[in-house]
Amino acid sequence: MTIQLIPKLEARVEEIMTSGHFSSAEEVVDAALRLLGERERKIAVLEAALKASEKQVEEGHWVPHTPQLMERLKREATEHARLKKPID
Repeated sequence: MTIQLIPKLEARVEEIMTSGHFSSAEEVVDAALRLLGERERKIAVLEAALKASEKQVEEGHWVPHTPQLMERLKREATEHARLKKPID
């Protein structure tokens, strides 16, 4: 496959290659595509979490945000950190 880049992008690929991290344009494109794949996976995880949280709200499973709640969570996090216990 042959890809033609606009001059601005071609210059950027050349700049990246001359930095010494990549020896070819193919390596630059490969790295860019891997990063794009990682980004897409992260977005999918966030979308799934958002969908799950929206479902919880619809089902009435939520807690109102209050200063007291935040203080309690901070205390619990501090205690978990002190005990080297994972946070649920």
